[in-house]
Amino acid sequence: MPPICSFAARVPFNAPNFADTYNPIAKLLHDGPSADQHLGIGSAPQPAVAPQRSDASGSGTRNHDEGFLTAAEPRMPPLRRMHEIVAADPRAQAKFFLLMSELHYRYNVGIERLHIGRATMAKPRCPVHDECATSLQPCVAPGTMDLQAPLEAQGRGFCHGHGKGHSCLGPTMRWLRRSIVSGFSSAVAAIRGALLDTASTVQYDAARGPGRQLGIELRAEPFTARQQRQSRMDGGEDEDGTEREYVAVEPRVVQPHLEREVNRAAAENRQPLSGSAAYHQLPLTGAFASVFPPHRQMNSFGALSDAIQLAGDCDAPADVCARQRRLSDLFTLSEDGSISGVRKSDGTEASNEDIAEDAHAWAVAFANDSFNNHCCHHEHDCTETCIKCATQQLEAKQSLRSHTAPPAASGFQDKDPGPETASSPWQAAGSRTSHRRHS
Repeated sequence: MPPICSFAARVPFNAPNFADTYNPIAKLLHDGPSADQHLGIGSAPQPAVAPQRSDASGSGTRNHDEGFLTAAEPRMPPLRRMHEIVAADPRAQAKFFLLMSELHYRYNVGIERLHIGRATMAKPRCPVHDECATSLQPCVAPGTMDLQAPLEAQGRGFCHGHGKGHSCLGPTMRWLRRSIVSGFSSAVAAIRGALLDTASTVQYDAARGPGRQLGIELRAEPFTARQQRQSRMDGGEDEDGTEREYVAVEPRVVQPHLEREVNRAAAENRQPLSGSAAYHQLPLTGAFASVFPPHRQMNSFGALSDAIQLAGDCDAPADVCARQRRLSDLFTLSEDGSISGVRKSDGTEASNEDIAEDAHAWAVAFANDSFNNHCCHHEHDCTETCIKCATQQLEAKQSLRSHTAPPAASGFQDKDPGPETASSPWQAAGSRTSHRRHS
């Protein structure tokens, strides 16, 4: 969400693009509740927390030893099956888009009055009589007065909005009067610096930014040899003798489900599924955009031991995999109902050292999760299955088929200036042209 820095009010712009074909919620909206959901005993049955098993075909069947949205790794079908699901069920795709749009604009942007057509997505709890659409909660775009987001259709059938808002934060008449007295140039520089400082606290294009803020050491960002060559950050020397910056080549971030397939194939002595084969056959279970990491769940307090450990793994902590703790089991309440302490998984009161240890484990998990998602989604290497690439390749093939021979020219010319007319070898070589007639 880059803010437009000018001598005016702050103008936030954002274009959220939701990964519907990777998100378990999109599949849940397609599957719906099971046929035996009404048989749940002991609590109100909900499709979000009911145990579910999804095979590669995408059919949802119930299994009482697995969870879905309460699990860190919901079982997902292959990417091809997810494309078929969203293509065959536009209602589920539309519901997913409305849900994610509401979550983004309501909690990230801070809009409390929002609607798309006749669908009201956010409204204040109490009637307000101001002209500000934003709430007072912390967000990345405080003081937003209004927001408009025209929807743009995508080639594969999804859409995303290009949201532009106007903020009430900016120069005021009081600031203008003081700036004329104190110095207009210095006042403009000061307010511009304050705007940039504010933007840098809520937006940064750095994969290691969260880790640096939390004091967690992360690996270097992926940097390919092609990127090093194109950016010329190879430590070489320019024509004027200036030494170029050197950035070492670093390996790319591999999706967990692809990495597991490589390990599984090595154990089974076969070639791993990759490219189109992975697109058709490899389930998305464990992909960065298809998981709910345990550090996001309150019941994982005291059970986080590794940054990349997920509850779906067979060797995950039993407290994370086995049961979901209620708030009354997690917190200790005082007589007035306020939280006075936190309980560990065994029910004992957590000490200050336990809370600090869990906070550090959460910081490690959050920093690694942010790094992996940032690197993987910014790279977006889907050349084998991308519809845009397929369309471009098809158009290129059709263009080659329609032109079996080069277009005919109207004549033949051969200009070869002598050494007395050529000022340099480049000019002499560049001035020679030849066109050949085709009958």
